[in-house]
Amino acid sequence: MERPKSNYSRRKESFILRANPTLPGVTPDNAHHREQQFLDNRLFRAFMAAAETENFTLAAKRTFMTQSGISQHIAKLEKQVGLPLFKRVAKRVTLTRTGVHLKKYIEEQCAMTMSFLGELREEYDGIAGSVSFAMPMACLSLPHFRSLLAKRRQYPMINLNVKLALPYDIIRIVLEDKVDFGVVARKSDHPNLVFTALCQEEYVLSAASPDTLADIVVKKFNQQAWIAYPGVDAYFESWRKCHFPRRKDLDFLSLPI
Repeated sequence: MERPKSNYSRRKESFILRANPTLPGVTPDNAHHREQQFLDNRLFRAFMAAAETENFTLAAKRTFMTQSGISQHIAKLEKQVGLPLFKRVAKRVTLTRTGVHLKKYIEEQCAMTMSFLGELREEYDGIAGSVSFAMPMACLSLPHFRSLLAKRRQYPMINLNVKLALPYDIIRIVLEDKVDFGVVARKSDHPNLVFTALCQEEYVLSAASPDTLADIVVKKFNQQAWIAYPGVDAYFESWRKCHFPRRKDLDFLSLPI
């Protein structure tokens, strides 16, 4: 539906604000510092090592960096902050007032990160237990089973138990409360069961000769040899409903197998 035009309509505009270097009290250098809104946290490791050891050489050994690498990282960080972070006292380096504030800031950020990760672990740790499925063996090669395994990896505290069973037995196993869920290809009218669609699959009828498939008719069903495997009757029923909906008398178990 198109919205009617109005003479009173207005477009909403967005703007990016920045300091104007031409205004009184705002120098180009000052404006540059205002644009430096983010600190590169990759430089924090060298800074913290130097702050704790008060020596660039020891900081390099602690971080497995070169001394020049430590100096370069701190120089980049000082450029971002806009103020010196260290001052030299005899053979050691000590933090300036700005450096003390930055060290406290980094420690607080680390504490927040650890707290955040701890909360995530508690959330996942809270999802624990066991879940069991009963399914035909054919399900093991299907995409939805691989999706189930991928979901299991997201919750390492959950034990996944899979019981392979014949389609006829799966409903009984679920009703006997031996598993939590069952995967079947055909619904049941049992009042104590709830069925939810899981996936759609494509099955094809194959034969040794193309002529057999091209000339397939109901009257020739009993003239063909069929291969049976667990659950094929459900697949045959779906195929029969699609291609021969009026022949409800057709039953896979009555065919020559």
